[in-house]
Amino acid sequence: MTKSTRLAGIALAGFVGLAAQAEENASNPLAAVNNTDLRYKSFDLDGSSRQDASIDGSYMITPDLKLKYELHYNWTDGTGDRESDVEKTSAKLIYFPSQCALSETRGLKTAVGIEWILDARNTDKGIGTGSDQLAPLVGLAFANSNSGLSLIPLVQHYES
Repeated sequence: MTKSTRLAGIALAGFVGLAAQAEENASNPLAAVNNTDLRYKSFDLDGSSRQDASIDGSYMITPDLKLKYELHYNWTDGTGDRESDVEKTSAKLIYFPSQCALSETRGLKTAVGIEWILDARNTDKGIGTGSDQLAPLVGLAFANSNSGLSLIPLVQHYES
């Protein structure tokens, strides 16, 4: 995709079940933890297929600043031939300006940040979008230590 595209939406909003404290669970994008995940996904694309192997994780640079990173490698037969190459890489800086207790069992954390997505320009192989993107974000994390649940509305706007 070579045209400038705009996409605004909810990147993540939902209830996330947590084992202990919400702010310490790596599946919470606003958690102040270091983690690295390896993933493999396979997609059936109505006659063709795509596989995505990725590494993503996060590193707390300071107690209030988090770096999230991703790298995706794809295999596809979407062009009629079996192709493979890097799809994209991204880096996201998230700053946590405030955190407070709403009650003895409920807490709130705020976040602002920006994500930079670099496409590897492999659209001739059927991989990627062909455009780089900058995506500012704002978010909140509401945690309840009694139930172990969090509500994490995170709004992100993508611009290429």
